Amino acid sequence: MAKENENKKQTDSFFEIIKEAKKARMEYEAKMAAIRDKMTRLHVAEQKGREEGRMEGIINVAKNLIALGADMSMIIKATGLNEDEIRKIKEEMENFKQ
Repeated sequence: MAKENENKKQTDSFFEIIKEAKKARMEYEAKMAAIRDKMTRLHVAEQKGREEGRMEGIINVAKNLIALGADMSMIIKATGLNEDEIRKIKEEMENFKQ
């Protein structure tokens, strides 16, 4: 009878260890998923920031070319912007002067 109680205690202990290991693994996986999500959000934000900066630079080039009196075709070639975008920039520059 004592041996059976000892075996039962060992079995219970073994299953408790397995249960704790499973819980720890689940917690680890949840933390890793959260870290991956955060890294993805940071990467997306970084890419967005770079694109916004690149576009801001292109707009500044367009503004400089407009201020220098460059013709529409030259501004299009230099910036890659389309005619409507350049006209909008010109309008904004004119409204800013007023």
